Amino acid sequence: MATGLMAFGFEIIIVGVVTAFPALERFGELHNGVPILPSIWLSLWNASMRIGFLLGSVFPILQQ
Repeated sequence: MATGLMAFGFEIIIVGVVTAFPALERFGELHNGVPILPSIWLSLWNASMRIGFLLGSVFPILQQ
């Protein structure tokens, strides 16, 4: 059974939810006394899975 296709959407949800964890705030900056994560890092984090998809589909083509 192909369980990979059934679980595909969960990775997207997990990547988005992880940014809300309080432990991730230690990697951010203080802005008016409130810890924030810069938008560039949030964007890269959210795009990391899609970048992995891209690399995973390009490298096998290059090896042929």
